[in-house]
Amino acid sequence: GSFGEYRSGHFHAGLDFATGGVVGKPVYASLPGQVVRVRASGVGYGRALYLEARDGRTLVYAHLDAFDEPLASWVAAVQDSSGEYEQDLWPEPARFRVRAGQRLGWSGRSGTGSPHLHFEIRRGDVAYNPLLAGLTVADTVAPVFRRVALMAVPSSAGRRGPTIPPVLDCSGGDT
Repeated sequence: GSFGEYRSGHFHAGLDFATGGVVGKPVYASLPGQVVRVRASGVGYGRALYLEARDGRTLVYAHLDAFDEPLASWVAAVQDSSGEYEQDLWPEPARFRVRAGQRLGWSGRSGTGSPHLHFEIRRGDVAYNPLLAGLTVADTVAPVFRRVALMAVPSSAGRRGPTIPPVLDCSGGDT
């Protein structure tokens, strides 16, 4: 999924990375920082980790199958002691420092249907397009035009040009 695409009732605030339909791909920290929030839920982002980078941005990694240690044990202890799976945890500052490239957990399908990794970049409550923040994604699929809408533009004399259909269907034939 791409940034800003409309989803029922909201705009997608991050990028979704396919994992080939499998659960369990390692997920690594993009930048150094500290874990500021950890969620475990059966809906929404599922298992999600919020990493505050040194420059103040928050990186969100969601739909994880599992957290890596020491987060996994910490979350499990809180769940066991409370008797509740659903958790929204805010660890004390600097408890879980993270290096760039450190494994955070494994991709999954928690809170959603198909396995993938959801990734966001935020500053405060504002989501930013990761593709404009240095992340690159190879685009190897050529666009396909299925329909084209045309509008007549008035000529300089105020006359309209020839009548053309407002929508051309490009799905068949040699077009």
